[in-house]
Amino acid sequence: MFLENVDALKERRFSRLSSRPLKEAGLQAAVSMTPRKTVAQILVQSGVPLGILLAAGMLLFLEHLLGEAVLSWAWRLAFLFSVVMVFVGLLFRLRFPEAAEYQEAKEKAEEVPNPIGTVLSHYPWQVVAGTFLTGAVGAGFMYS
Repeated sequence: MFLENVDALKERRFSRLSSRPLKEAGLQAAVSMTPRKTVAQILVQSGVPLGILLAAGMLLFLEHLLGEAVLSWAWRLAFLFSVVMVFVGLLFRLRFPEAAEYQEAKEKAEEVPNPIGTVLSHYPWQVVAGTFLTGAVGAGFMYS
C-alpha cells in the first residue's frame, strides 16, 4: 500500500517535466535512490550551511584560544587551516573513481555543441527562477 502511494507520488511529481527523456530520467533517479545515496545527497546539499557553521566555529575557537589577537592578525589562521580541507578534498577527488552510474550516463550522452546556450534558449524562466531561489537560500544563511 505504502509503496504504491510512493510510486504514484513520484509519477505525479515528474509528470510536469516537458520532455519524455527528462521525465524518465527524473523517475529513474527517484526510484534508484538507495539509503546510502540519499544520505550522500543530503550531505552534498548541506555543504554551504555546514561550511558556514564550520567557519564560525573555527573563529570562535581561535577567539577562545588567542583572545583579542583574532581582531588584529589571528583571523588569518582560519584561512591557513582551510588549506588542510583543500588537501583532503583533493585526496578524495584523486583516490575515489567516478560512480558507475555517472560513467554510464557520460558514455550514453550525446554531446551538445553549446550547452549553456541550449539551456538558456529552451528554459529561460527556469534558469531565472533557479538563480533567484538559490540566491534566496544563500541569503537566508548569510543574513541570519
